[in-house]
Amino acid sequence: MLKALPLWIFIFATAFLAFRPDCALAAKKRVALLITNGEYEHLADLQNTVNDAKELRNKLSEMHFKIHFLENGGLIEQKKSIDEFFDDFADADLGIFYYAGHAVSLNGFNYLIPSDASEGSITNADRRLISVTDILANKKRNREGKLLVFLDSCRNSPFQSASSNVGRGLSIIPILPAASSDHIEEGNVENILVAFSTQPGNVAVDGLFDQTHSPFTSALINFINEPIELRRMLTKVRRSVALQTEYAQIPWEQNSLIEDIFLSYHRPRPDLGQDGAGGILCFTDRLVLVKDFISCRSKNGLVVEKDP
Repeated sequence: MLKALPLWIFIFATAFLAFRPDCALAAKKRVALLITNGEYEHLADLQNTVNDAKELRNKLSEMHFKIHFLENGGLIEQKKSIDEFFDDFADADLGIFYYAGHAVSLNGFNYLIPSDASEGSITNADRRLISVTDILANKKRNREGKLLVFLDSCRNSPFQSASSNVGRGLSIIPILPAASSDHIEEGNVENILVAFSTQPGNVAVDGLFDQTHSPFTSALINFINEPIELRRMLTKVRRSVALQTEYAQIPWEQNSLIEDIFLSYHRPRPDLGQDGAGGILCFTDRLVLVKDFISCRSKNGLVVEKDP
């Protein structure tokens, strides 16, 4: 049987929990930019990329990220969206950049391919494609923030006349250490993670059979809100994709993280198990009550108390 929680207990607990790190998490600014290209003006289209990005957008919105979204954008539109996103990221605790579409590795550097790219774009990649290294260079706008980059784009080069400088799949990104790239300033590479949908030099599939999502984004959507640390979550994504593709595709990441990252608001406590179950529940995501004031949980907009 449930009964109303006395008001004085709610007020006391709210004030007490305001200083708890797990509840304070909800007050931190989190922003995300999702760029997806499925329809290309001069190159082959992709079937599932837009579905992938829209579904992940919905998931991140549920997780209280401020969303920036661009579908089938050309070069100018993509650069504008990236700039606006990093303006927003400047005072954020966490930023997610997600891309689903064609990409290419050229001379060891990775480039995202806008929807208006043509065969000739590859001959002047730095000006006509989107450099992933340049995207990461924007981290300097927010040294304290964490930047997560998810690239579901490791497909074969769409350029028919590609030169020998074009690699298969994508390449390891030369961001660590900072001295390896003129694009990134010393001291601005900490707390970056880049996740690829498959291992370097390999290609990723757009979808399996009649699926509407790629294996990588499908697994990411399934696990991203679990109450576990980011790198553990990505291990679950990797295992899922490996099993789906019979180990033909193994997601890969590189990072310079110097602290743990939890994307879910519902962080587990060792003494309560993975779900952090407690006895007292309430609505607010920012300041909520759990038995003995030790966990965050929400329930139907009502403050309630469980009888013993």
